[in-house]
Amino acid sequence: MKQKKIKIIINGRKIETNEGKTILEAARENKIEIPALCFHSDLKVKANCRICTVEIKGIKGLQTACSTEAKKGMEIITDSPKISKARKINLELIFSQHTEECDDCVWDFNCQILKLAKKYKAEITRFADRKKDYPLYRFGPSIDFDNTKCIICRNCAEVCPVDFLEIKNKGAEIQITPSKDKNKDCIYCGQCVTHCPVGAIEGVGEFEDIEKPLQEKDK
Repeated sequence: MKQKKIKIIINGRKIETNEGKTILEAARENKIEIPALCFHSDLKVKANCRICTVEIKGIKGLQTACSTEAKKGMEIITDSPKISKARKINLELIFSQHTEECDDCVWDFNCQILKLAKKYKAEITRFADRKKDYPLYRFGPSIDFDNTKCIICRNCAEVCPVDFLEIKNKGAEIQITPSKDKNKDCIYCGQCVTHCPVGAIEGVGEFEDIEKPLQEKDK
């Protein structure tokens, strides 16, 4: 069945998209940039990072582009002083969950979170690092998970095909941890590595040799 088309306006530009698409999807289809960290096209929308916030005419407050469906006639602004301020604060809060060890990161100073921090002039040490004592997990000989770098986007837990990674606790104490269930074990598929946006999960040993190609979008 042919999908119904709708027209919306983003930053004064009239565009056409399929009914049912989110604002983020519609924008990216039309090469309009809206930053996002936790969004991944393979996974369901979680709207955890709140970096993709936008303004919508007639709607009070900022809305997350990844979770808001585009509606016919909708007028959207993707960048403004209000949006930039919100993104800056959200980034600073995210950095309170992310210990920076850029010298030893698979992204090699080229990660999205650093680019966004620079763009929005985020003070990455504004809030105290509340995860400095969190553990490092090693899954067999192939994968390291440094919980001090995890920003709780939950991508790894969702993409794990054997439910080995689990969400524990709530609020400020929330963590992603390997399961203690003896019937569950890591199968070293590498999906958690490729879906982590901040290098908290990295390949080691032989797995490290194929890690960077896996990060490439066209692979």
